Amino acid sequence: MTRDAVSAIMATVSALSTHRRAIKMLNDHANNQTRTSSAKPVEADCALVNGEAIGTLTHVGGTTATVSISADLTSPTRVRDLLAILSGPTLFLSEVLHLETRDLRTHATLSLLATVDLTTLTLTQGVSRLPLANSPTYRPSVAVIKAHLEARSSLFEDLTHRVAVELGFSHHCPAHTLSFSPEKLFGRHCAVLGTSGSGKSWSLARLMEECARLRGKAVLIDPSGEYRALTGPVRHLHFGDTPSQREGSTEVSLPYYQLTEADLVAILQPGNATQLTKLKAAIRSLKILAIDPRLGVDGNLPKAHRHKMPFEMTLAEYHDEVCQAENAFNIHHLPMQIGLECVDPIRSQTESNYWGGMNATDHNECVPLISKLEGLLQSRELDAILRPTQAESLLDEINHFLNDQSVSILRISCEYLPTINRVREIVSNALGRHLLGLAGAGHFASAPLVVCLDEAHQMLPKTVSALSNEYPLEAFNVIAKEGRKYGLTLCIATQRPRDIPDDVLSQVGTFIVHRLVSDADRTAVERASGGINQTLSNTLPVLAPGEAFILGVDFPNPLRLNVERPSAPPASSGPDYQASWGPATIQ
Repeated sequence: MTRDAVSAIMATVSALSTHRRAIKMLNDHANNQTRTSSAKPVEADCALVNGEAIGTLTHVGGTTATVSISADLTSPTRVRDLLAILSGPTLFLSEVLHLETRDLRTHATLSLLATVDLTTLTLTQGVSRLPLANSPTYRPSVAVIKAHLEARSSLFEDLTHRVAVELGFSHHCPAHTLSFSPEKLFGRHCAVLGTSGSGKSWSLARLMEECARLRGKAVLIDPSGEYRALTGPVRHLHFGDTPSQREGSTEVSLPYYQLTEADLVAILQPGNATQLTKLKAAIRSLKILAIDPRLGVDGNLPKAHRHKMPFEMTLAEYHDEVCQAENAFNIHHLPMQIGLECVDPIRSQTESNYWGGMNATDHNECVPLISKLEGLLQSRELDAILRPTQAESLLDEINHFLNDQSVSILRISCEYLPTINRVREIVSNALGRHLLGLAGAGHFASAPLVVCLDEAHQMLPKTVSALSNEYPLEAFNVIAKEGRKYGLTLCIATQRPRDIPDDVLSQVGTFIVHRLVSDADRTAVERASGGINQTLSNTLPVLAPGEAFILGVDFPNPLRLNVERPSAPPASSGPDYQASWGPATIQ
């Protein structure tokens, strides 16, 4: 017997002995956990490998290896199968990349994926050392496969992390649901991506149901009303008068006086510097008038040829109140006030303490802005903002939800909010800004909150007008950059990742990627995640509905899985042509 053969036999004996100690350690730990906590024990059969050796390692190079497969196996080895190489005190988990027949034997080329230290049962993605030649190869047990697919750091982790999101299953262990800690999915923000019909909404609904099951806290902004079927500890809110009142949903408003000057600038979108200047001046004048109505006439503050001193004295006395972000004034006087601001700054060189007369040039430039504002105030589309009813304020409802331990999900339907004038963006931005204020005050330090944006490309625009750069809608940009340290994280869902601002997408740590066809969308994900190679990029366009890859910081090896069907699927199915078309439907 050669020296190499003796060494291989000794290594195998040592590995099997260590393997037996590892099994005992796993069982002892499981029994101890069962006695001392409510954690579930591992399966009774917790061996790390199954059955007899199916082959022998013949070559190792870099992160690949070659195994000679035994000829008398009852179950054939296929491409993408997972195999376990037992070498010394380490188990090497690998995936079959290629099979070929050579010298009447089948040889499998493997990619080395992860290592399990049999003395501590810790699991490390990748390989820090290589297995020895002539090491036996087995089929890994479900316990090892699940630990790898769930990106765990130890085979013990599922025993100590009792809170886990049950998301889907893999073809490697189709009979077992894969679970992930909320820290892995939401801790560094999450993005659910996919084209229409790929299962994106299905995945988001599943995440919301799991959040409710685990008694977490999440706010879901639903722009199309898809998630109205969510049940359980869920509270439903909606903006505007629905065609038929949604049972179980409460109407809310977002009064303009709870918005900021930046929000009004975003709604009105002034077209030039003169319009922006006069709009800001009119807002300031109406704020002062709300403090001291004696300065005005019929709710407005005329300026032409009037003395500046009363105005300036009131401004100096109530400077802090005037500079507050909220719009504490009567917005219905704003169109006329914009026109009244179109005056010369002084009456003459010797009368600088008086405003001058009407400036026709400025007024003509402001006419389009005045007309736009008058039209919005007369339109019913913005009633929830500009003409709030007796409906509760959204921001007040948010506060009630956060203090109500019986409700886990707050769904806010924007289905009946118009898409004009960036209204949906402004509503979501106001919500984000309010939550940022609560986060800064420490409200989420011990009870994290996940904010979910469906169709996020509608809520997080990449482009704004040049004048609006002074007042950007960037609440969610700030949440993406800073919210995590306060316990406030994002979960965005979109079919157009290329339209998500780079400073938001680049902060996402976990991506659930369904079918993506556009090169621009795949490039955006690759740039943000760094986890898409050419092979994976070519696979994304052909994924089946409900199938997705999970990749990100905690998933160094992209995981392909099928998302479990949610209990209440979103109303996102297309039209039923079979039921509505055809001769039988014609009356």
